Amino acid sequence: MTKKFFALAAASLCLLSGLSAAASGVTVEVQGGYSCDYGVDIPFTPSARTSRYTFALYSGGNAAGSPEVTAEVTIASAGTVHLPLRHNLSGPSTWTLSVTAHVMPGREAFDREAMATKVFTTVPTCGCPAGTAGAFYAGKGTASSPYRVTEGRQLAHLGAHPSACFLQTEDISLSGSWTPIGTFSGVYDGGGHVINNLQVATSGKAGLFGSTDGATIRALGIAGSSSIVGTSSAGTFAAEANATQISECFALASVRTDAYNSVCGGLIGKGSFRNRLDNCYFAGSLSNTRAYNAPFMGGLMGVALKESGGVPPVITGCYTAADYQFYYTNQQYGLGSLVGSLSMWTGSAWGAGTIQSSGNYWLTGTAGCPAYAVGDFSNGQGHNPSSPGAAGLSSLASLPAGFDKSVWTTGSYQRPTYNGGWATVRAPVLKVFQGNS
Repeated sequence: MTKKFFALAAASLCLLSGLSAAASGVTVEVQGGYSCDYGVDIPFTPSARTSRYTFALYSGGNAAGSPEVTAEVTIASAGTVHLPLRHNLSGPSTWTLSVTAHVMPGREAFDREAMATKVFTTVPTCGCPAGTAGAFYAGKGTASSPYRVTEGRQLAHLGAHPSACFLQTEDISLSGSWTPIGTFSGVYDGGGHVINNLQVATSGKAGLFGSTDGATIRALGIAGSSSIVGTSSAGTFAAEANATQISECFALASVRTDAYNSVCGGLIGKGSFRNRLDNCYFAGSLSNTRAYNAPFMGGLMGVALKESGGVPPVITGCYTAADYQFYYTNQQYGLGSLVGSLSMWTGSAWGAGTIQSSGNYWLTGTAGCPAYAVGDFSNGQGHNPSSPGAAGLSSLASLPAGFDKSVWTTGSYQRPTYNGGWATVRAPVLKVFQGNS
C-alpha cells in the first residue's frame, strides 16, 4: 500500500537576511551553484517515514516553468530550512514553494514520492506592517544581518529604526527635496555604493543625517548634483555629529549655510565630541556669504569640539579639494582646509581645542582656499591657525605620502565649484567603490 507521507508546516514563512546557521539535523544542498546572502527561512515538519526532500521555489503564484532555486534537503525532525532567494528587496513579491518527499531506501515497495505546494508573499522583516513605505524586506537590523537598503524610500525609513544596522546594496538616485534623518546611532554600511542627487534645503540642520550620536558610517559616497543648504549647521553626511566614526567615505557636493554664527563642513558640520574620520575625502564647494562673524567652515568639519581631558577628534588619511566662499575675510578665524575651528570645553568656558591628525592633505590653489588645515578658535585669542599632521599640495594626481595603497588608488572625478560649474580633479579615489558605481 502506497502512502503520501510528508507534512508541510502551515506556519507563515519568515524572511531573514544572511545565510542562517544550519539548524541541528538539517542539511541543505543548493543546486546549480545558486547563492545569495539573504533568503527565506521555512518552518518545516517532516514525515516520520522519510527525511529526504527536494525544495524548489518558483516566482509567482504557481509552480510553473523553471524554479529560481532548488535544494536537496535532509531533515529528520521539525526545524527550519533556509534557502537563498534573490527576491525583491524593496517590496513584497509572491513565490510558490514546492516540496517533494522522496522514498527512503528499503521502502520502495511501500511508499511513493509525493509533492505539495504553498504560495506565499514576502513581508517586511523590520516589524513594520505590510504596505509600510520604505519597509525593509531582508535583514534583522543586526551587525550579522543588516537591513538591506536599495532605494530612496528605504533610505528615508532609517529614521524609524535609528539604532539598527544597514547595508546599501546598490546605488541610489534621489529625487526632490530630502528631509534629513533625525538622530542616528546605528551602523550604515554603504557597501561601496553611492547616493546621488542629495538635495537638502532646510532652516535647521542640513545633511543626509540631521545628527548622529555613536554612529558608524562606512564605504558610502554622496555624489551627483548634491546640494546641502542649512541655517544652523550643514554637512554632507551629518549636520551635527557626536562620537561618530566615518571611514572610506566621500562626498562630491556643494554645502552652504546662510546665517550668522552657523557651521559649515564638507562631511560634518558641527562635530561634538569623540568623532573620527579615516580615509575620507570631500571635493566640492563650501559657502557662507551671510555670516558677519567667522565663517566656521572646514573642508571636513566646520567645528570640532573636545571635552577637557577627553579624547580629541581624530582625522587620518583624508584630503579635501574644495572652493571656499565667505563674507568674513580673516582666514585665521574659523576657517580651515580640514577643520574650521577647534574648541575645548573646560568645564566652565570654551577654549582652544586639540586634534589628533596624521597623513592628511588639501589641494591648494582652489578658490578661497585657506592656507592652514585648522583655523583659529576665536579672533584675538592667540590660537594661531595650524596644520597638524596635514599639508597642502598643489597636485593630488599621485597618491600622497602615507596613503594606504590597499585602500586608495588614483583616478579622476568632477567636483562642483562655488560658481555653479564643475571642475575635473585627478586625485586619490577609494578602491571600495571600484566596480560598484
